[in-house]
Amino acid sequence: MQEKFNRNYQKGFVILLFLIGMYLVPMRIMGFDFSRIPGDLGDSRFNNYILEHGHRYLAGDEEQFWTAPFMFPQENNVALSDNLLGTLPVYSFFRTVGCDRETSFQWWFLMMFVLNFWDSWYTFYKLTGNMIGAALGAFVFAFSLPVIAQINHVQLMPRFAIPLCFLFLIGYFRTLSPKFFAGFLLMMGLQFYCGMYMGFLLLLSVMLFFIPASFFLIPWKKIFSQKE
Repeated sequence: MQEKFNRNYQKGFVILLFLIGMYLVPMRIMGFDFSRIPGDLGDSRFNNYILEHGHRYLAGDEEQFWTAPFMFPQENNVALSDNLLGTLPVYSFFRTVGCDRETSFQWWFLMMFVLNFWDSWYTFYKLTGNMIGAALGAFVFAFSLPVIAQINHVQLMPRFAIPLCFLFLIGYFRTLSPKFFAGFLLMMGLQFYCGMYMGFLLLLSVMLFFIPASFFLIPWKKIFSQKE
């Protein structure tokens, strides 16, 4: 009974911390009445445009996704910057259920924090088995000051693939299983399509991660014993 109570207490703490973070960051920015658009005037307009263009392409109202009707005669202009293709289904869902462009953009922004928190919590929990510690780590990942410092550039908010990328990579180093490596590649590609800049930063982080991982995670004894 005591163990069950403690586990329920930990679950409650995780949910409470998530709700506090949502209140302090995205809801304080937009307002509970959704009266404010997140981000600065330039980036928010651009990102809302790219998401709306993607939705119109999915709905059959645009012939091409990678060539949007601006910067004529430049083709493939969407590929020159963040295309937000990895998170387009989130925006398109809210457009499909009847929300207007700006409201769908606000919901998209809100859902990025939801995904960032819970994906990072899942990653930390799988690595440590500690609910409380995972929640604290997820709070830092989703709602900390470095995140708030870049809040004007909302294209940097979709980062939920990053923790899963490292989770799969650590799983691969520990087991050498191809399924973990496939998951790592999938999350790496997803992050690039969620945001090009964060994708490149993730790639640099993974390259640096290979150095300590080669000493502490890769089971060299198992590999050499199999060769013998």
